[in-house]
Amino acid sequence: MKYLLDTCIVSKFLKDDFCVSKHLERTDPNDLGISIITKLEINYGFALHPNNFQKQRKRWENFCTVVQTYPFGDSEQIAAVEIKTALHKQGKMIGSFDILIAATAQARKITCVTNNTHEFIRVSELNLVDWTQE
Repeated sequence: MKYLLDTCIVSKFLKDDFCVSKHLERTDPNDLGISIITKLEINYGFALHPNNFQKQRKRWENFCTVVQTYPFGDSEQIAAVEIKTALHKQGKMIGSFDILIAATAQARKITCVTNNTHEFIRVSELNLVDWTQE
């Protein structure tokens, strides 16, 4: 099974979250990926605090050499439009970056790993797991 790690899960990994780290250890690195959107969000956090989080920054750099980064292309854009339209019609919007991450998972037919389930659960037909639980 392939997994798309959202920004919250990557952040927890960078902060040495025990449960997330255990799940990652048990998963083949070839089955792990992140969206270019997650890369943007994590790098933005480091840019805001350039003199802090050196341990996490090094861990992040190593992590990026192991997992695949999925680009945001036409199929992801089409999925994002469908997701955003459906959520808007239901009056159940979620964050823009979350829509883009969910669209990446849907377009690639992979499972989204998040602990932000209260938002992502609103996206129909999105396979979700929460790796902050055992």
